[in-house]
Amino acid sequence: MLSVSLISAAVAAIVLDFLLGEPRRWHPLVGFGRLAGWLEQRWNAAAPGSVFKGAGAVLVLVLSEEYTEAMQESELEPIRT
Repeated sequence: MLSVSLISAAVAAIVLDFLLGEPRRWHPLVGFGRLAGWLEQRWNAAAPGSVFKGAGAVLVLVLSEEYTEAMQESELEPIRT
Protein backbone atom coordinates (compact mmCIF):
# COMPACT_ATOMS: atom_id res chain seq x y z
CA MET A 1 0.00 0.00 0.00
CA LEU A 2 1.22 3.48 -0.82
CA SER A 3 2.21 5.69 2.06
CA VAL A 4 0.73 9.13 2.63
CA SER A 5 4.11 10.80 2.14
CA LEU A 6 4.60 9.13 -1.25
CA ILE A 7 1.14 10.18 -2.40
CA SER A 8 1.74 13.71 -1.08
CA ALA A 9 5.06 13.93 -2.94
CA ALA A 10 3.43 12.75 -6.18
CA VAL A 11 0.61 15.28 -5.86
CA ALA A 12 3.08 18.07 -5.07
CA ALA A 13 5.19 17.12 -8.11
CA ILE A 14 2.15 17.19 -10.40
CA VAL A 15 1.03 20.57 -9.06
CA LEU A 16 4.54 22.06 -9.41
CA ASP A 17 4.87 20.69 -12.93
CA PHE A 18 1.51 22.20 -13.85
CA LEU A 19 2.38 25.58 -12.33
CA LEU A 20 6.01 25.86 -13.48
CA GLY A 21 6.13 23.67 -16.58
CA GLU A 22 9.29 22.26 -18.06
CA PRO A 23 12.32 24.51 -18.25
CA ARG A 24 13.27 25.46 -21.80
CA ARG A 25 16.92 26.12 -21.00
CA TRP A 26 19.56 24.70 -18.70
CA HIS A 27 17.87 21.35 -18.11
CA PRO A 28 19.84 18.16 -18.89
CA LEU A 29 16.94 16.46 -20.67
CA VAL A 30 16.26 19.51 -22.83
CA GLY A 31 19.91 19.68 -23.83
CA PHE A 32 20.01 15.93 -24.52
CA GLY A 33 16.92 16.22 -26.72
CA ARG A 34 18.40 19.13 -28.66
CA LEU A 35 21.65 17.22 -29.18
CA ALA A 36 19.73 14.14 -30.36
CA GLY A 37 17.71 16.25 -32.80
CA TRP A 38 20.83 17.95 -34.12
CA LEU A 39 22.58 14.62 -34.65
CA GLU A 40 19.52 13.13 -36.32
CA GLN A 41 19.26 16.00 -38.81
CA ARG A 42 22.90 15.74 -39.81
CA TRP A 43 23.56 11.99 -39.64
CA ASN A 44 20.22 10.34 -40.40
CA ALA A 45 20.46 9.88 -44.14
CA ALA A 46 19.79 6.68 -46.04
CA ALA A 47 23.23 6.59 -47.57
CA PRO A 48 26.23 4.27 -47.49
CA GLY A 49 27.84 4.40 -44.08
CA SER A 50 24.65 5.48 -42.31
CA VAL A 51 24.95 2.54 -39.88
CA PHE A 52 28.33 3.85 -38.76
CA LYS A 53 26.93 7.38 -38.48
CA GLY A 54 24.09 6.03 -36.35
CA ALA A 55 26.53 4.19 -34.10
CA GLY A 56 28.56 7.39 -33.83
CA ALA A 57 25.45 9.37 -32.89
CA VAL A 58 24.58 6.88 -30.15
CA LEU A 59 28.14 7.05 -28.85
CA VAL A 60 28.07 10.86 -28.75
CA LEU A 61 24.72 10.87 -26.93
CA VAL A 62 25.78 8.30 -24.34
CA LEU A 63 29.10 10.00 -23.67
CA SER A 64 27.49 13.44 -23.39
CA GLU A 65 24.96 12.09 -20.89
CA GLU A 66 27.72 10.42 -18.85
CA TYR A 67 29.76 13.63 -18.87
CA THR A 68 26.77 15.68 -17.72
CA GLU A 69 26.00 13.23 -14.93
CA ALA A 70 29.61 13.16 -13.77
CA MET A 71 29.74 16.97 -13.67
CA GLN A 72 26.54 17.11 -11.62
CA GLU A 73 27.87 14.58 -9.10
CA SER A 74 31.27 16.19 -8.67
CA GLU A 75 32.55 19.59 -7.77
CA LEU A 76 34.72 19.77 -10.88
CA GLU A 77 34.31 22.58 -13.35
CA PRO A 78 33.15 21.61 -16.87
CA ILE A 79 35.68 21.62 -19.67
CA ARG A 80 35.54 24.85 -21.65
CA THR A 81 37.00 25.08 -25.12
